[in-house]
Amino acid sequence: MSQFNFAEAFLLILIAGSIFAENLASSLFFGLVWYNVTQNSKQEQNNNAIRSLSEDFANKINELNEKIILIHDEVQTIREGDRFSNTSSFSHASSHRSFSSSVSQSLLRDFKRVFEKYMVRMSIVGSDMFKTVADDVNKEKGMQVIGAKAIESFYNGERKSDKRTIGAIKCWMELRNKEINEYNVG
Repeated sequence: MSQFNFAEAFLLILIAGSIFAENLASSLFFGLVWYNVTQNSKQEQNNNAIRSLSEDFANKINELNEKIILIHDEVQTIREGDRFSNTSSFSHASSHRSFSSSVSQSLLRDFKRVFEKYMVRMSIVGSDMFKTVADDVNKEKGMQVIGAKAIESFYNGERKSDKRTIGAIKCWMELRNKEINEYNVG
């Protein structure tokens, strides 16, 4: 009788152990599933933040590109009109227009270069780096506004030798070069 009770107890222990093991296995499984879901959710949030930041920056580039296309079109129109004016004023004004045209071209090249650097940085940063990247984007936006306004003012009614506007463009280009050098060092 005691032998039967021992066997019965042993059987109950085996059943309880298998139930416990099954519950433990299922708990571990669902725990791993839950962990993966939460990790994927965090990763998705990071990806969305990076995507939003990169799209915003790409929109800034497109806006800048449209400005430069308009500037180039206006440069062409001015040059076509200057062919019918006297030669002395053409050579004087043309030097400033050529300078500003080259500024707008280098403006786009530099901006695209910085944007490419941002794309590389955003592919490796985590959420703790977003503030740094956002600060840099705001700084870049500020540089864009300074340069774009200076170029626009040069072509919108100030097409003569306006030293203040030319000075603003030169100052802006110096700041841009400084920014590019800082990014290259960083």
